[in-house]
Amino acid sequence: MKALFISWLILVSVHGMCQLTPEQQSVYENKVVRFERMKNTGTIMMISGAVPALAGIPLIIKGIREMDNDYEDAGSWLASWLSGTGLFTVGIVVEGIGNGLIGGGLALSIIGNQKMKEYQGKLTIGFSFDCEIQGLRLVYRF
Repeated sequence: MKALFISWLILVSVHGMCQLTPEQQSVYENKVVRFERMKNTGTIMMISGAVPALAGIPLIIKGIREMDNDYEDAGSWLASWLSGTGLFTVGIVVEGIGNGLIGGGLALSIIGNQKMKEYQGKLTIGFSFDCEIQGLRLVYRF
């Protein structure tokens, strides 16, 4: 019992020694807000990228079908092929924009979430001693 009490006193004194300064706490809180905004921006980008990605598929299909129509009449075939090529090209561009938004949003969301949790963990109380003193690190979280 005596050893447990002494251990508790040592932990309390080390905890007081390793508290975050107000400047550090302010910096970490600002980083949590910034990375949460980054995560939310990534989610919005993923959702907004799904719309053009889904809209590009029918445009590509319709463009391919119009390029294959009307082989008998040369004039109508050329006009049909050009309009089909235009739809196909627009579909490819729209699909590329949508996939770019999804990929960029996914990266932003993952990085923002990971960094937000990292800095939230530094702000929590729960035996998280991480002093600048070499050799002292105690982490106790559930």
